Amino acid sequence: LDKLSQNLREDLGESDLEISKQDKPLSKVTTSSLEALKEYSLGIEEHWKSNFKQARNYYENALKIDSNFISAKASLGNLLFEKFNREEGKKLLKEAIKSLDKVSDKEKYAILAFYAVNVEGNLEKGIKYTKIRTELYPDDATPHSNLGWYYQNTGRFRQAVTEYEAALKIDPHLMLTYSGIIWTYLEQLGETDSALAWVKKSFEYDDKNAWSYFYLGSIYVAMDSLINAEQAFRKALEIYPDFILNMYRLAHVYRLQEKYQEAIRILQKILSLNEKDYSAHYDLGVNYKILGNNKKAMEHFNKYREYAERLVKQNPKDAESYFCLSTVLARLENYKKSWELGERLLKIDTTSYIHMAEIMALHKKTSETLNYLQKAINTGYRNYVWLRLDPDLQNVNNDPKFKEIIAIQK
Repeated sequence: LDKLSQNLREDLGESDLEISKQDKPLSKVTTSSLEALKEYSLGIEEHWKSNFKQARNYYENALKIDSNFISAKASLGNLLFEKFNREEGKKLLKEAIKSLDKVSDKEKYAILAFYAVNVEGNLEKGIKYTKIRTELYPDDATPHSNLGWYYQNTGRFRQAVTEYEAALKIDPHLMLTYSGIIWTYLEQLGETDSALAWVKKSFEYDDKNAWSYFYLGSIYVAMDSLINAEQAFRKALEIYPDFILNMYRLAHVYRLQEKYQEAIRILQKILSLNEKDYSAHYDLGVNYKILGNNKKAMEHFNKYREYAERLVKQNPKDAESYFCLSTVLARLENYKKSWELGERLLKIDTTSYIHMAEIMALHKKTSETLNYLQKAINTGYRNYVWLRLDPDLQNVNNDPKFKEIIAIQK
């Protein structure tokens, strides 16, 4: 009936966008409460739109109405694990897995996959369960989208794209799936044209989605069109004022356009939203240093240094922790200790070419920086967006060799 209604409305000339705004089918899951089902269905809808806070609220409402609503428990657990609170998410998934005999096969395999990936940390097992679900329910877009996400997280980017495309062919309204396919094309495969095509497609179904404008801005960065990037990021911020990742990218674009006070304002807003978002301190230090305000720059760099030192202490075998401390020590002009940490990083991860390039750039070793960048590209690194935004690489941005490396994307 849903399909017949949609086809009729299309034949009568109604746009897909208008149909999607008004057509709100209930999810097919097991619960004794119609009201709980309505809340859960609204949660699913917001989840697909990437409105994660709203989705969380609806899932929680569904569980308040029906505390035995297993799929609501699993969906909330999955969302909490990925976006908010990993331990709380694990707890809910552990509760959900105990009640598989009370749900349909469709729900069961989704919960098994969530549990395998998030609680057991076993992506391959999650892929196995999700494949079973695609075979049992070939007309369901959700498992294809989930499979795309799992493939993306295991580095199988072409397979991820195939699954995302399959999901969007079944249901072209899934904004979260557009995020997956655009992110994969843009930042993992470096195929800007394909990413742009999918952004344009996403606008056909929702022209007010903040993530689509975020990706559009990121594509403009890769294309070295900073004015257009700024406009897109600002549009995303109008739609979603607390969109922190978007705010970071807007701040980077302001810095590259020498709009340092605007960058500082955005970064300060990030800290007002989350005082523990220490990367904002690093970027504030960068902007204040450029402006010649060494006192403010040192204040923020030292706050980031304290954070990085805690990371190293907590994760002594983690290369990323050593990178964080090495870069901020270089910013604080403790080059000797920064260099030692860079060497330790390379012992832990011998393929950490991008991080070594960033450290070399801060040590003003241009030749070594470009050599590491070339190694990164040769071994598959394709995040041209970050290469243009990265404050640690800013002093080599105008080098002809750097521009040659960046031009590979075209």
